[in-house]
Amino acid sequence: MNSHLYYDDRPDFMTWHLESLRSPGRSLVWEDPVDGEMPYGRHVWSARGARDICGRRQGDKITLTLSTCYPEQFTCDDGTCIALGWAR
Repeated sequence: MNSHLYYDDRPDFMTWHLESLRSPGRSLVWEDPVDGEMPYGRHVWSARGARDICGRRQGDKITLTLSTCYPEQFTCDDGTCIALGWAR
């Protein structure tokens, strides 16, 4: 395992965090998800921490797609999985 994904549900500022387990201090944050929204699909994440991550500095934005799809499926922007034969 290389990373840790967790949800911070403070009432004033809900966020998803994707943190590196191999390089402490490197993380990405998805801010303001709709209450209960999972991070799957395509979202804009912000680089956080004291160290660069993937060549990004703190505050830089990166579009990231997280998927639960099987290899023979396509991940839609909203995280929905569809068979590759249907993705055109």
